[in-house]
Amino acid sequence: MLLSQVFEAPPTSGWLITLVDISDLRSAQAQRDQAMQFISHDIRAPVGSIITLLEMQRTSKRIESEEVLFSRIESYAQSSLQLADDFVHLARAQEQTYRSERLDLGLLADQAVSDCWTQAQQQNVQLVFELPETEASVHGDPGLLHRAVINLLTNAIKYGKPQDSDQGSIVECSIVEDAQSWGIAVRDHGPGMDEASLTTLSQPFERLRQHERMDGVGLGLAFTRTVAQRHGGNLQISSSLGDGSTFTLHIPKA
Repeated sequence: MLLSQVFEAPPTSGWLITLVDISDLRSAQAQRDQAMQFISHDIRAPVGSIITLLEMQRTSKRIESEEVLFSRIESYAQSSLQLADDFVHLARAQEQTYRSERLDLGLLADQAVSDCWTQAQQQNVQLVFELPETEASVHGDPGLLHRAVINLLTNAIKYGKPQDSDQGSIVECSIVEDAQSWGIAVRDHGPGMDEASLTTLSQPFERLRQHERMDGVGLGLAFTRTVAQRHGGNLQISSSLGDGSTFTLHIPKA
């Protein structure tokens, strides 16, 4: 951006030219606009469904029973509430000052798996995690990292089950290591993704076609990716059709 202003300082006069780099500002603005479009669509969908159910109940197109009606309304309301919570978490992850303390990713992952146990049982999913003997030491904000891992586990529980199968499924959580970082890897055994889908899911606020009717996918991954980047790490996604997906949160070693 180019700014110009006339100045006079006798015996000298002229123009003062200033170049201002606003690329970060424009990037933040574009991301905010993208997030607002995402939120607007996803909040309207469950609220619209609630209104439709109530209109049907007032007419001859009544659904089976009040119990079914209340159950569906509760489900849509919970979806809206979850979306609002996810948006608040994402905004905080983007803006707030991080606490940084030394912590063990293994212990953090163990707590996250424990916190997701009830949800996994409800979905007939077995969570598998073994606390490693070696300490996976990193510096970071324990609250935000815990929430990021919860998001990965929750997505795997919701969307990582084999297609057309009523049988139980397994979600595996493990601690991985490379030369520069420790990571928490969450692997499911669902339908997996092709290269095009992986590219789509790697973009902020995007989600796969098979997940379009499900809330929270884009926001949850945007939050996890933001937390990883602000810790100097990254979110790695690997997958293949028919062989499940693995999401790995990498954080630099302490």
